[in-house]
Amino acid sequence: MMKSYKNDKMTYHQGNETNHIGDHMEESQKTKSNIDMLLFETAPNKSNQTNINKKNVGGYGTRLRPLTLTTPKPLINFCNKPIIEHQILHLAKCGIKEIILAIAYKPTNITNFVKEMEKKYNVQIIFSVEDEPLGTGGPLKLAENYLNKYDDFFVFNSDIICTFPLIEMMNFHKQNKAPLTILVKEVEDPRAFGVVITEDKMITKFEEKPLVPKSSLINAGIYILNKQILNFIPQRNCSLEKEIFPKLASDNMLYFYQLNNFWADIGKPLDFLKGQSLYMENLEERKYEKHMLLDHLLIYYSLNENHTKNVVHKNLFVSFENIEELNKFNENEENSFIKDIFLHTKIEGNVLISSTTIIKQNCVLGDNVVLGEHVIIGEGCRIKNSCVMSQSTINSYSYIENSIIGSKSRVGNWSRIEGLCVLGESVILKPEIFVNNAFILPFKEVNNSIYDKGAIIM
Repeated sequence: MMKSYKNDKMTYHQGNETNHIGDHMEESQKTKSNIDMLLFETAPNKSNQTNINKKNVGGYGTRLRPLTLTTPKPLINFCNKPIIEHQILHLAKCGIKEIILAIAYKPTNITNFVKEMEKKYNVQIIFSVEDEPLGTGGPLKLAENYLNKYDDFFVFNSDIICTFPLIEMMNFHKQNKAPLTILVKEVEDPRAFGVVITEDKMITKFEEKPLVPKSSLINAGIYILNKQILNFIPQRNCSLEKEIFPKLASDNMLYFYQLNNFWADIGKPLDFLKGQSLYMENLEERKYEKHMLLDHLLIYYSLNENHTKNVVHKNLFVSFENIEELNKFNENEENSFIKDIFLHTKIEGNVLISSTTIIKQNCVLGDNVVLGEHVIIGEGCRIKNSCVMSQSTINSYSYIENSIIGSKSRVGNWSRIEGLCVLGESVILKPEIFVNNAFILPFKEVNNSIYDKGAIIM
């Protein structure tokens, strides 16, 4: 049984019944063909239907606790944008108009966000809510009546950040008339992932997290499924990776498209920071592609010795909440915000800040630092390989390294945080506190230093 939730722009499934969304749209919008937009609809007799993307965002986000104790994992900010928005952005860019979010809990927490995404990216979003966990395959079966209208559809893992080669992958899928295409990526250590053995264009064997991998190619968490694959999925808790993919591989039905650009699974704190670094490296490589930066609501500045003696190196990216703010910012050629950073902040490596971030004098930022919306960094702070999420304050002369600071937190003067620390939402650290490799739950006040590695402050 599937729960039902409604608002003025969304309709959610209930049981075996599927309701359409977008009744408020003009008829011309509802019947517009997407074939000329290079989507993956292939049947000529369905040219009046829009393609669907199914995103598995369910689960409880336990690997990213304590951040997920107050925020559903898809809504956690990654490089100043909710994780799921990175994916929605790329889906919208390639013409996808309808998205299903497979969610295991807290649907009401993301309702306002979904409304915002529908308006911002001109997409329609449906929630598919499970009464009980259904794994990675069960949610597809649950939405079968809806998905069966479309010949092919994307499936995303919500932990994935990459360059999203969706059009290229879609073209490959269509050209090969593939039943199922998996995005794969070569990695140094594949043991934590689904490993694929390939031959020509096909996957001949699929092994989920093997102790001794026979290949360095892994399942990168993005698929294109033909609707016939739904016939292989049972109506119960089911794992695509353990039950469905191995069978399809043995029946020569599993194709792969290899990604050669950056990719990251950001479902754990350490991987989150690594993914953040890769994301900004990709921005740095593409900094001259103005269209790409505008799509991401970013402005790029190269900081070097020529600007000021206090600035050493390298790349500053500024994010904006919306296109109106970006345009207003661009109109102000004598922007004091950027001038102040040039004069008073030392940037080392790649740094991404919000246009609403406040940075006081004599700070050193980078490499790999992200500062969220309305973050305040006090005088003389040193931050590297870390993320400070929205509305947090780091008071003067504090040192933060290899850490994630949750939103609305406050770090006192002369504090030191290092060793892969994660602070939940609204954590308060008193002045002169040392924290080493600790996880601090939301709304906690820390009055004493934490020296024990791996400590969990509840």
